[in-house]
Amino acid sequence: MDSIEKDIFDNARRGEWYGEDRSGPPGLGDDAPRVSAGFLRSLLLGTHDGGGQLPLGVRLRGVIIDGCLDLRDACGPGDSGLPPLLLRNCVLPGRQENEGGRASGERTDSDDEVTQTRDDSWCILADHAMLSRFSLHDCRSTRISLKDASVQSELELIRVAPLDAHGECQFHAPGIRVDGSIRICGTHLQIRDDRQAEILGNVWQYACHLTDAEINGDLLLQPNFKAVGGINLSGARIDGSIWGNKAEFDAAGLPAGTTSVAKAEGDEPRCAFRAQRLRCTSAIVLTGGRFAGGIDFLTADVGWLQLKDVAIPSGGFIGASNARVTANIEVSVKPQDNLIGFTVKNSCIGDDLIIQNLPGDIDASLAHVGGDLKLTLGATSALRANIDATSIEVMGKASLDGMVIPRSTDSSDSDNLRPPICFNGGKFHGGFVIKGLTIFNDSSAATTLSLDDATISRAFQSKGTIVLQTRSLEHQVKHFEVEKWRDQNLSFYGRDWHLLEVLGASHEHGRAIVSFLRKKGTDQITVLDGGSHRIYAVNKSSGLALCSDDMAKDYLKFFCAHVWGDLGAFHIEKIKSCTSIDADCREVKADVHYGEFVYESDFRVHRNGFIEMTSDAPLEKKAPQFRFKPPYRIVTSDAADPIWIGPGQSVIDEREVLETIRGRLGPSGKAKVSLRGVHAGVINHSKDSFGDGVTLALEGLVYGSLRPSEEMMGDRNDQDRYKNDLDYYKDVFLNRQFSGGKPNKAEYKPQPYEQLSRVLRDHGEFENARDVTLEKLKLDREFVHKGLYKLGHWLLEVGFKHGLGALRGASTCLLFWFVGVIFFNFLNQGGIGIPLGPLKAMTIPVLRDPVGYPRMVVDAIPVSPLVLDNGGAAREIARDPGNAYGETWCGDQMDPLWFALDVMVPLLDLKHEGKCDVSGRDDAWVWRFLKSLYAIVGAIVTSIFLLAISGVLRRRVET
Repeated sequence: MDSIEKDIFDNARRGEWYGEDRSGPPGLGDDAPRVSAGFLRSLLLGTHDGGGQLPLGVRLRGVIIDGCLDLRDACGPGDSGLPPLLLRNCVLPGRQENEGGRASGERTDSDDEVTQTRDDSWCILADHAMLSRFSLHDCRSTRISLKDASVQSELELIRVAPLDAHGECQFHAPGIRVDGSIRICGTHLQIRDDRQAEILGNVWQYACHLTDAEINGDLLLQPNFKAVGGINLSGARIDGSIWGNKAEFDAAGLPAGTTSVAKAEGDEPRCAFRAQRLRCTSAIVLTGGRFAGGIDFLTADVGWLQLKDVAIPSGGFIGASNARVTANIEVSVKPQDNLIGFTVKNSCIGDDLIIQNLPGDIDASLAHVGGDLKLTLGATSALRANIDATSIEVMGKASLDGMVIPRSTDSSDSDNLRPPICFNGGKFHGGFVIKGLTIFNDSSAATTLSLDDATISRAFQSKGTIVLQTRSLEHQVKHFEVEKWRDQNLSFYGRDWHLLEVLGASHEHGRAIVSFLRKKGTDQITVLDGGSHRIYAVNKSSGLALCSDDMAKDYLKFFCAHVWGDLGAFHIEKIKSCTSIDADCREVKADVHYGEFVYESDFRVHRNGFIEMTSDAPLEKKAPQFRFKPPYRIVTSDAADPIWIGPGQSVIDEREVLETIRGRLGPSGKAKVSLRGVHAGVINHSKDSFGDGVTLALEGLVYGSLRPSEEMMGDRNDQDRYKNDLDYYKDVFLNRQFSGGKPNKAEYKPQPYEQLSRVLRDHGEFENARDVTLEKLKLDREFVHKGLYKLGHWLLEVGFKHGLGALRGASTCLLFWFVGVIFFNFLNQGGIGIPLGPLKAMTIPVLRDPVGYPRMVVDAIPVSPLVLDNGGAAREIARDPGNAYGETWCGDQMDPLWFALDVMVPLLDLKHEGKCDVSGRDDAWVWRFLKSLYAIVGAIVTSIFLLAISGVLRRRVET
C-alpha cells in the first residue's frame, strides 16, 4: 500500500471518512488524492494486504477513483452484503475508451457480457452484487451498472453529474432489489443517442434504467432530476411512491457525432418516461415535469397518477392503456402550440379521471372510471384533435368543457365514421354535464359530438352553452353595432400589440363590450373570448416582456380581465404588493372582484406569461357590474357607465377602425350533436344549452324526465317569446333536429316527439303532451303519409284532433248535424230560409228550389187517392206521370232537426227517418245519393266520436 491507500484503509477500519470536506468534486487535473478502483475492490472484498472485512465500510471525500470499480457477483461472508460504499465529492472517470490496459485489480473474465467487457466507459460494475449500502453524493461519474444487484438499505445518487457537458452519466440497474428507497435527487444523467440503440439484457438502454427493479421504499427523482436519454421503469415493483416534481426527461440522448447506428424495423419509439407493467402501490407524482418524448404506463398498476402542469414538446404522448390505477389520474399540460396524445384505453381507474388543457387526441375507450370524469379541453386555432371515449364507464359524473377543434374528415359518408368527439355506448352512472364547451368547426353537417347508445343513469345537461364557432373566433360575433371604441398601448407587449375595447349593441344581449388584441400596422385582430389560449398565443409570438414590477402588475390586470371563470372575469381592484421570488417569477397580492365577492388573492406571475392563483380569501360582498357570455362583457345597468379595463384613455371614434372590426365579424359554423339511442334519467335543458348552428340527432333518445332550468322557467312564461309551451319545447329541443330550424322531410324523425309526449304525460302535463303528439301527427301527415291515407289523417286532425280533443270531436259532430238539418230542411221546404219560429213554422225563403216541387215526400204507398188536408177536407192526390204511385209532400210530417240526427247516427231510431224519404222521381237521384252519403259519413263521424270519447283513439296515438 502507498500512503494514500494506507490512510484510506486505516480510516475505513475505524469507520471514519477519508479526505477533506469540499464544496464540490475536484477536477481531473487537480492535485487531489487518487486511488485505483482495484484497491477499493480489494477493501470491499477483504482481499487487501491487511486482510479481513471492513464492516464499517469505505467512506471517501474529494477522491479521484481511477479505473472501473468491478464488484460483479461480489458479496460478503455467507452471502451477506458487502461493506457500505459512501462517496462524497468524488470523481469516477472510469477507464476512458482511448486508454490502454486496465486498472489494477480489474476483472477480465471471458464469460462476462460481451457489451460490458468490450465497453470501457463504466466506472462502477456491480452486477449481481450484494451491497449493504451504496451512496454517491455530489460526485462526477460516467456509467454505473448494478444489474440484478441487491442493496440491503437505501441507494443514493444525490447530485451526481457527468464529467462534463458532453460526457455520459448513466445509472443502469435492471432487476435491482433495494430494501429501502432509491434517492436520485438533483442528479443529471445522460447517454449518447447511439448508446440507446445498444441492447443489454434484451432491453434498450436508457439514461436511468430500472426495468424489473424491486424497491421496498420510494423512488425519489426530485428536485432537479434530469435524464437525457429517458428513464425506464418497465416491470419494476415499487412499494412506495415515485416523486418527480419538476424533473426533466428527454427521450433523445446526446448527439452521437459521426457514429451511425441502424435500428431494426418496427422498433418502438423511445420514451422519455417508460413504465410499462410498473407496479407502484402508492402515488406517482410528476407535477411540473418536462417530457421530451412519450410517457408510457401501458398495463401499469399504480395507486395514484398525477401529471399536473407538465410540459410535453412536439411528438410527445401520454399513454396508460390497459393500466390499473387505484385512485385518481390527474393530467394537465402547460399551454403549448403542439399536439400531444393521451390514452387510457381499456384502463381501470378507481377514482377520478381529470384531464385539463390537453391539446391533442384523447382515447379513453373501454375505460372504467370509479369516480368522476372531468375533461377540460385546451386547444389553439392551429390544432385539431379528437376524443374517443367509446364504451367508457363512469361511476360518478362526467363533465366536458373547454375548447376543441375537431379533426375534419373528407369522407362524404361522414355519419358512418367515428365522430371527432365520441362517447358512444358509454355508461355514466352519475350524469353527464357539458359546461360551455367551445367547438371550433367549419360549416359541416357531420356529427361532431356523439353519445349514441350511451346510458346516463341520472341527468344529461348542457350547462351554459355549446358555442359553435369557425376556426377564427372573430367570426362568432354577429350583428354587433359599434358605438365607440378605445385603443391603448400595453407596456408588456412593447409597441406591437394594442388592446381594443369596443362598446356596442348586440341584438341578442344588448349593450356589451368586446375586447380585441390588434397588431399595429396590420389588420390582424384577435378576439379575447375569456379563454387563456389566445393570450398565450400572442405571448409566444409577440415577445412578452415582464422586466419590471409595473409590467408584471399591468399584465396581471390585463390577463385577469380577459380570462374568465364560470362567474366571469377576475377584475383586479387593487394591487397591494409585488415581490420577486426569482428571476422567472413574481408574487403579487391583490384584491380581486369575482362574481358577487371581493377576494384577497395571491398570484404568481411567471416570466413566460403563465399566471397561477395560489390562495384567496373573501373580503366583502359586491354586486357584479357585468354578465359574461363569450366574447361579450354585457353591461348589466343602463344607468352606469361601462367600466373600461386598463389605464384610462380618451374614447375616440374613427370609422375606418370601426369598419375594420365589423369586417371581422361574421356568422358561426355548424355541427351536430348526436344523442341517438341514449338512455338518460333526466334531460336538463334551456334555450342556451346549445348555441347557434348546432343541430341535435334525437332519434332513439329515451329519458325519464325533461326539466328546464330555473332560468328557463321565466322564459316559458314570457308570452312575447313563446305563445305556448309547445313553441317553447319546439324552440329549445324538438326543432334542434333540423339544420334550418324548421321541420323538413329529410331530417324528420317521429320518435323524439313520441318520447317527449310520453314524458310530459307521465309527469301530469297532459295538455302539453297532447300538443306535442298533435304536432307529431301533423308532421307524419306532411312527411310520411301519401294519397287517401294522407287525406284521412287530415280529416282526423281537423275534425277530431286524432281523438285527443273531445271538444273538437263534439264540435265536429254538431257541425255535421247542423249541415244535415239545413240540407233536409232545404229538401222539404224547397229552399233555404230564415225561420220565424220553430222549424215546423213558416220561413222566409232565402234560396228557392228552381224546380218548384218538394224533394221530401211521405215514405208510404197510398192506399186511396183521397187524403185529408189540415182542415179535415178530403182531396184527391195529384198524379205525376213520372211516378208509379202518387207522392205526398212530407211537409209537417218531418222535423229536420231530429230527422238529420236519425239519419246521421247509426243504430239510433228516433222514428223520424221512417216518416219521410227523398222523392223517388227519376230526376231526384242526386238528392237520394246525397242523403245516402250523409248517412255514411254520419256513421263514420259518429263512430270516430265514440272511439275518441271512449279513449280508444287516444290509446292508439299515444302508444
